[in-house]
Amino acid sequence: MPPTSPQLLCLLLTSLSALGIATSIRGQEALTAASVTEPGRDLDRALDIILGSPRRGLVPERSLFFLIDASPSLREVDFARKLTRALARNSKDLGKTEIGVGQVGLAKTVTLSLTSQHDLIPGKIKEMLVEPTVNIHNVYADIRKLVTTLKGKPGTHDIVLVTLENGEAEDDLEGTVKRLNGGQVRFTAIVRESFLADSYWTKRTRMWRDTKSVRPPRGCDMIGGDGPFIDFPWGWQFQWTVVNEVTPSGYAIYGINRLAAASQGRVFLLSPGDSGKHKCAIYGYCPFCRGNHVPSQEDYADGRLRDLAPLATSRTKAYSMVAVDPYFRALNLAWQDAAKAGLLRTTPSLKIQGTTSKPDRNRDGRDLGFRGSLSFERHARQAQKAVADCDRIISTLEEGMAKAAEQPATMARQEAMAALTRVYLEIARVNLIGFAAWCREIAPDRVDKKKATPKPPETPWFVPGETPTRVTFTSLCLCHGARAFLKLHMPGGKTFDDALIQLDDVINAFMKKFGHTPYAVAVHRAGIARFRLDTHGGPPRRKPSSSILDGPITLSGGKSGKNSGRGMPARAGGSSTGGTSTGPTTGK
Repeated sequence: MPPTSPQLLCLLLTSLSALGIATSIRGQEALTAASVTEPGRDLDRALDIILGSPRRGLVPERSLFFLIDASPSLREVDFARKLTRALARNSKDLGKTEIGVGQVGLAKTVTLSLTSQHDLIPGKIKEMLVEPTVNIHNVYADIRKLVTTLKGKPGTHDIVLVTLENGEAEDDLEGTVKRLNGGQVRFTAIVRESFLADSYWTKRTRMWRDTKSVRPPRGCDMIGGDGPFIDFPWGWQFQWTVVNEVTPSGYAIYGINRLAAASQGRVFLLSPGDSGKHKCAIYGYCPFCRGNHVPSQEDYADGRLRDLAPLATSRTKAYSMVAVDPYFRALNLAWQDAAKAGLLRTTPSLKIQGTTSKPDRNRDGRDLGFRGSLSFERHARQAQKAVADCDRIISTLEEGMAKAAEQPATMARQEAMAALTRVYLEIARVNLIGFAAWCREIAPDRVDKKKATPKPPETPWFVPGETPTRVTFTSLCLCHGARAFLKLHMPGGKTFDDALIQLDDVINAFMKKFGHTPYAVAVHRAGIARFRLDTHGGPPRRKPSSSILDGPITLSGGKSGKNSGRGMPARAGGSSTGGTSTGPTTGK
């Protein structure tokens, strides 16, 4: 058992609740994405607000550019037709508004100069979408070009970026902010929802030298994610799914939020296709259902989501803010220790130095070598030692979180990240206990030729006659909680069952505070590992249709291998766009 039990954790939360400290999610005084994100995901509503300009009573003249990312997804939402109707509905408010059109990725960005003949606008956009582009483009460079074009125009100036694919290719973000402010241009965007602390492009940076199709445009870094940096550990041991890449954040990409916040603009989220359909297991399968339900706690609540919004300040300011945040410091220490212990395959993205922090290259964590050989007893001993490391890190993290809860000013998002890390450490503990038990109770019989052929559910995943050479696993999702696994045949006996019950208590305590937010989805996306043997050189092992380790990079909303190489990849979402979601990006 770990030094701090789930019961003690619940008692801690209850005690802090009496002081009005921990059980209500605190808002953030700093500039966040919540300040610019509009409610709802209805394109008609977004266009009515944009074209209706709330500033028309103050300034009679207005210059507005639509900057279009002509992608297949934009054609699928029938953007040109909906814009035609919106222009007609708002014609009275557009009397002295000149509208132009630009296209992302062209040498000459402006495709239609500012004009008061608004009926020309939809036709120009239809032309763009006849043959939509699938390339990665630098939208920031095009924004800066349009700012120059608007210079000297009378009245107010607006740029409306419409992109459902690009935005992760970031180029000179703060330079673009200065250009917008210098030209007194308000930036508004209609974009796709990002993923929570997204690590997708960070993980694939090493591929760029070998995979030309995913190279970013010149001068760009492929970043993405809802915040200014990755603030949740990724690359957990015995996890197929990287939750940072599949958990809808409820907000747009950080760079887009930053531009809108700095220029007093807005961000409208749009979810084309069926991205809001729930799926229990993204990589793997659910042993309890077919995934045709909306799990409890996954419908995002407006108030909680707003309080947990990512920062929309400059990265330099964000680094300074989190460096002194006690929750972030506790999380960063746990992340670093977990990487040293082999529980994680990555190190923290920021390095804290006194009261400041700076970006740090994500390095590889310690490799315990669990999957590379059939030394079962050695694996079991290593797993037991890793359990002890896990207990130690959990204890230290809880101590840091308890001290942080006593501080008068902390950021709610960092509290949620620290609490989520606490849950993932508990999941890692369960999987390590299960792995040690599997290595001793089941694995030796699988390679003993004298033993009878095993029966399900332990049937080997290799052809009879092939020699197993390594250990692999299947990840079973936690959509139905941890106690549900007590019904399955899993090695470890009472020790494993007790660990499952303990995990379930930790998850329940977490959900009371962070349910109905992206962090609930992140818990459900985690998995309990079921281990098996595999062969090299024989038939390929069964694996997810899109491997998180070496799968193809795909287009958002597209199929694997189709339109690959574009900015936003095809990654399954959670429930923020479906079911009974009520977050600031889901209502009408």
